[in-house]
Amino acid sequence: DYITQFKVVGQIPAGAIIRKVSWRYTLASKPPGFEARLCWKDAGVCWDVSLANAGSTEFFNGRDASQPFQLHYSVRGTARTGEPPIKGEMNQVIVTFDAPD
Repeated sequence: DYITQFKVVGQIPAGAIIRKVSWRYTLASKPPGFEARLCWKDAGVCWDVSLANAGSTEFFNGRDASQPFQLHYSVRGTARTGEPPIKGEMNQVIVTFDAPD
């Protein structure tokens, strides 16, 4: 299991809510049993992104935009002898939000 933490960049106005979240990650290869979840705040609210290396979702809409996101990666199953480790290459999360009036 591996987690990439994304810090909130810049000043988010108090009361700002999420309108859309976009993600992108790249790996050298995806082994059988690979799973990836995009999670908000404390990993209690997550969106499965295992099948899509990039995309966007409105799943997190209405939530507090000042909270950080994480990408949780895991591989379920048993590794075979000689199987190379997973090599991550790039991770990105973009949060679009609405500021209060």
